[in-house]
Amino acid sequence: DQFGPKRQANLQEAFKTEAELRKATEKDLRSVAKIGPGLAKVLYGVIATGDFPPSKWRGEARVAMWNTRTQKKVSTRSLPTEEGAEAWLEKRPHCERYTGQDMTLRGPNLVSDASVMGG
Repeated sequence: DQFGPKRQANLQEAFKTEAELRKATEKDLRSVAKIGPGLAKVLYGVIATGDFPPSKWRGEARVAMWNTRTQKKVSTRSLPTEEGAEAWLEKRPHCERYTGQDMTLRGPNLVSDASVMGG
């Protein structure tokens, strides 16, 4: 959800009434804390049309990826579909398909490396 509680609170503080929010320009929206240019554009479009844009993530399975630099899984919103996975990887040589890189076999269970004490 792009409009979490902090963003909603910031918008309510900046625009005290619905009428004020409806008069807001994209620039006005960008000036609100935690509302960047991309989200301001989406919000401005929603205010102008009353319609939310279709989500590019809705209903499409994503391929889990691993960032070899940070040693972390890639954020869900950044993940490609299976169809776009190879092109996505070509642009990011520091990434690879996630195959449990953050898990270590300890007895019968897999546990996160961060959970393993000692070594």
